Amino acid sequence: MSKINVLIVDDHALMRQGLRKILEMEENIQVVGVASNGIEALGKAKRLNPDVVLMDINMPQMSGIDTTKLFKKEGIKSGIIILTIYDEPEYLFAGIKAGAQGFILKDVDST
Repeated sequence: MSKINVLIVDDHALMRQGLRKILEMEENIQVVGVASNGIEALGKAKRLNPDVVLMDINMPQMSGIDTTKLFKKEGIKSGIIILTIYDEPEYLFAGIKAGAQGFILKDVDST
């Protein structure tokens, strides 16, 4: 069985590192790259051709929503899952409208 290739895009290094460690514990997932902003993500996605992109919504230079739109405009076929701390429906709708296939809430619950 082939592995699912994942690109992690988040402006927080700790989040990138944590997600990478969690995902790499799964034997059917391979993290092929990480990026700290949308511009870097676009270049890596073109070069690495990931199956899935985990995309933070709130990043400097270019938001995850705008980056998702650009991915689609550039013909990048990767599935995009939006990551965010915002649970308001407008973020979900904006992400889906931009071309994302899913939405994961970054929960900060201390329990």
